[in-house]
Amino acid sequence: MSRVPKITAISFNRMCHQNFGHACSYRIFSSARSPSRVSACNNEDEHYIEQWLEEIIKPNEFYERHAHHRRYFYNIDLQGRLFLEETRPKSIATSLKSEAFLNFFFRQIRRISDDEETELLKNDHDAAKDYPFVSRCGSEMNFIRPADEFAPIVFHGLSSSSSSSCDSAVGDSPTSLTFGGSLIQQFSSDALAISKTTNRLYHRLLHCEGQMTNDEQKASRQVYPSKLHQYSVTSGSPEYGLIRSALAVELSNNFEATEEDFDVEVYSGMEFIEGNGSIRNKIPWLPEVHEN
Repeated sequence: MSRVPKITAISFNRMCHQNFGHACSYRIFSSARSPSRVSACNNEDEHYIEQWLEEIIKPNEFYERHAHHRRYFYNIDLQGRLFLEETRPKSIATSLKSEAFLNFFFRQIRRISDDEETELLKNDHDAAKDYPFVSRCGSEMNFIRPADEFAPIVFHGLSSSSSSSCDSAVGDSPTSLTFGGSLIQQFSSDALAISKTTNRLYHRLLHCEGQMTNDEQKASRQVYPSKLHQYSVTSGSPEYGLIRSALAVELSNNFEATEEDFDVEVYSGMEFIEGNGSIRNKIPWLPEVHEN
């Protein structure tokens, strides 16, 4: 088993966060690490809003033709903000903000898996591959291209509460993660993971815990915050949500370097500390299937 000496220091690059709130990375310091593991900011991410979102916009004819058939195209940025893809410029002001709409949209998110849906786009230069997720609303199909290719769900806040509902920013765990408009899932430090490629922080998609009535059990959205959550829990192939940079900064206050040797292929070298140090969960690398 490949092992490395224990890490001597670990910190979140807060200066990077101050300058590029959407593009922060973790810095891991160890004599056994290669220089590529120690980076100030991801240059690709630094100009993400200005470049990537602009470059992927297709000709207006593409959107007009599909709109005639009630097919629409959306982007989700690294902050979890939702945009119609053809929107220019993309900013807080032009993002979609209706809490009710966002909650409905994000509840319905799932992977594009039906051949019929892919067929809809096959004549557009394989455009289907650009939209790995969909959110259906009746006869309307919304195709989604997230900035993070594998994570259309972005956790943008924390909430402490005591309810078991998945419908608002409350949850039965001491701390819950929020996404969409006001949807939640419980936070669990043993569900964290870090990308080897981007150093972004992720959290596995989980179901809602707590006591529920029979009526609530009949409504799958009461158990699973979204269809993607349901797939993550029931398919045996876990899905992950991205933790936005500002929230990652907040969570990093609980990070410490591991005090033990660790398997460099499995673990990031960080631990999440809870209960005044009585609980220490090693943070693994994000599964390779979710790496770009």
